[in-house]
Amino acid sequence: MSEQSRYPRDEFDDVEPGDGRRGAHRARPNPVLAMVPVLLVVVAVVALVVGAMTLLGGNGPDVATRVSEPTGTSTETAGSPTSEGGTTTPGTPAPTATDAPTDAQTGTPTDAQPEPEPEPEPPTEEPAPVDRSVGVRVLNGTTTAGLAGGAAEVLGADGWTVTEVDNYRAGPTPPTTVYYADETLAATAEALADALGGAATELSDAFGGGGLTVVLGEDYQP
Repeated sequence: MSEQSRYPRDEFDDVEPGDGRRGAHRARPNPVLAMVPVLLVVVAVVALVVGAMTLLGGNGPDVATRVSEPTGTSTETAGSPTSEGGTTTPGTPAPTATDAPTDAQTGTPTDAQPEPEPEPEPPTEEPAPVDRSVGVRVLNGTTTAGLAGGAAEVLGADGWTVTEVDNYRAGPTPPTTVYYADETLAATAEALADALGGAATELSDAFGGGGLTVVLGEDYQP
């Protein structure tokens, strides 16, 4: 009995003699699967580096920025509070009062409120002209004889135009009053009253016509 008949037949019995191969052969290794351990090592190294940078500075780009800044400079650190309640960016100086934008021509801050223009003063009213050429009637309302004539002489010497001197017969005698029928003669009536020592004035057409009428009362002092 031969050696082959003693054991059951398997795949090794199919090897043809003289084909140059001896025994069983392993399959060739896959190059992609061979790179998997290397990639895992690279990923682990990158993870360690990123974790170290996070522990040192909290933020990778900020750490690189702070390391590149020269020492001894006055800069605001990241997250430092400002006067407005916000934060300044790394390497940015804190704003000051002089940092406000200014007008290039005047040098004043552009956000400054303009000063209000002074209100124009109201035009002063010129006093109404006093017309001494207006005719003046002088009436004596008292029992003192010659009182109206004496007052007429005083007014004439002061530049007034006296046109009539008479007695007052219209009723009870009022205090010394200057009557004028036209509102345009109000200033002239006031001036005539001052010339008589401070008489009253009244707008009235009781004496008709134009001009001024003076009624001398018991209060008149010549």
